[in-house]
Amino acid sequence: MSAAHVSLRLCRPAHPDAASAGGRVVGPWVAALEYADPQGRLVTLCERPGVVAVLLGTLYDQTLDGALNRYRTVGDAFAAQLEGSFALLILDLEAGRALALTDRVGLRTLYARHTGNAITVSTRPDHPDFSAGSLSVAAVASMLANGYLASGLTLYDGVRALTPSDLHDLRVEGILSAPYWTLPFHPAEQQRPVAADAADLIEVLRAATARRVRASGERPYLSLSGGYDSRGLLGLLRPACPNLRTFAYTLPPAR
Repeated sequence: MSAAHVSLRLCRPAHPDAASAGGRVVGPWVAALEYADPQGRLVTLCERPGVVAVLLGTLYDQTLDGALNRYRTVGDAFAAQLEGSFALLILDLEAGRALALTDRVGLRTLYARHTGNAITVSTRPDHPDFSAGSLSVAAVASMLANGYLASGLTLYDGVRALTPSDLHDLRVEGILSAPYWTLPFHPAEQQRPVAADAADLIEVLRAATARRVRASGERPYLSLSGGYDSRGLLGLLRPACPNLRTFAYTLPPAR
C-alpha cells in the first residue's frame, strides 16, 4: 500500500480553458493538485470560493477550514498561528498565488523542483517529476561522507527539500521563501531557581501533550520504546487518558 501524500504541479502559460480541462488557473499558472490517502485519515481537502487547500497531517486546535479563515483575515501571517505535524498546499485563485508550507520543525517534508515554466512540489521524494531527472552527485557524496543529505539536498538534480518554518510563494521567477517562525532565545533570569525552570518545562510539556490529545480525535495510542521520553509521555497522558493504549516494538530473537 502506498503512503499518503500530497503534490502540486504548476505549469505555464495559463489558458482560460484550463479549468475545463481539469486544471485551475492561478495567476500565470495552470495548477493541478494531486493526493492519495489509502487509509482515509491523513489528507484533508478544503474547497472554498476563491481558495483551495490540501493538507497532509494534523493541525492542532483547529481545522483546515479555520486555517483558511485566518489566511483570509491576516494574510501570510496566518502561518505563524499554525501548530501541528503537516504539509499544506494552498491555491489562492483570487490573488493568483500558490503557497506551500510545513510545520515549523519539519515533521513533514515538501520537495520542490522549479524549471522556469513549471514547478512541482510534493511530499513524495520519488515523485515522477523528480525521479525523471539525473542523480545528484552532491547528494551521493553527502550520503557517502556524512550518512545523510545536508542543506536541503535530495537524490535528484534540481530538487530540494523546502525549509521548515518558511512560507514558500511559488512564482514564475522562482520560489520565494520567507520565515514565518524563528526559535526565540531569551536571556536567562539572574538568580532564578532551577526548580522554577523545571516547573515551567513541565507546564509546557503538559500543554503540548493536551493539544495533541485534542487533535487526535480518537483514543490515543503511545509507542513505548523503554526510554525516558516514552515513559515521560505516559506520565503526562495518564491523568487525561484513562483508556490510553500502549504498544511496543520487539526484535526477533538473535540467532
